[in-house]
Amino acid sequence: MRRTHHFTHQGHELTEFNDHSKFLCNGCRSLGFGSRYRCHPCNFDLHDYCAECPPSLNSFMHPNHPLQLMLYEPQHRARFCNVCFNPIGGLYYHCNLCQFDLHPLCTKLPQHVRHSLHPHHYLTLQTAPNPNQCAVCRNFCTNWRYRCADCNFDIHIDCILVPYANNRPTGHGGFNYHQPGGDASRGAFGFGGPTMMNIGKIIRWLYRNPFNNPTLAKAFHQLKRFYQLK
Repeated sequence: MRRTHHFTHQGHELTEFNDHSKFLCNGCRSLGFGSRYRCHPCNFDLHDYCAECPPSLNSFMHPNHPLQLMLYEPQHRARFCNVCFNPIGGLYYHCNLCQFDLHPLCTKLPQHVRHSLHPHHYLTLQTAPNPNQCAVCRNFCTNWRYRCADCNFDIHIDCILVPYANNRPTGHGGFNYHQPGGDASRGAFGFGGPTMMNIGKIIRWLYRNPFNNPTLAKAFHQLKRFYQLK
């Protein structure tokens, strides 16, 4: 069982913990599921990636500048993640030059994935200038999505696992998918955006199934310990 200290909770040591339940991360202030670092006396939880995220990083989502780890203060103006459009309430990565913000969790979304509805090309996580219909739910993708630009083929981040739903690992709960013919889930700016809970589950599914992800297939064994995979 691993233990760690973290600057967001200086009173006690945090212990690795997993009971397959939902929790509120006291680092990024978003929902989590399952594996975490926990202080039982204080009822304090951290996502494993929030507990171990580096002070700075480079991301394909913002390739021009490195991102610095910051801690949101409630007295500051409201901030929103530039990928999922959910509010920022705690730890986040920030580019001061571009005012670009990312949840620590969102930095873990893979750049490339495979999908059974479009098996001959990889899909890349990116933005696009125009809305396009999601191939899964038939609602429009208006911001970040998994996309094949050559084929003009898009899938919401939230929808990326729908064809895999019957094969996903047991004991990890369901996904709140977009429903065909209904309204897409909406982020902070009124655009269709994924929920933070779904992002966490998507990341865990993709790291459990690296054959869907060309980058992870190569690095899977090195990443297993970090993501608490079995």
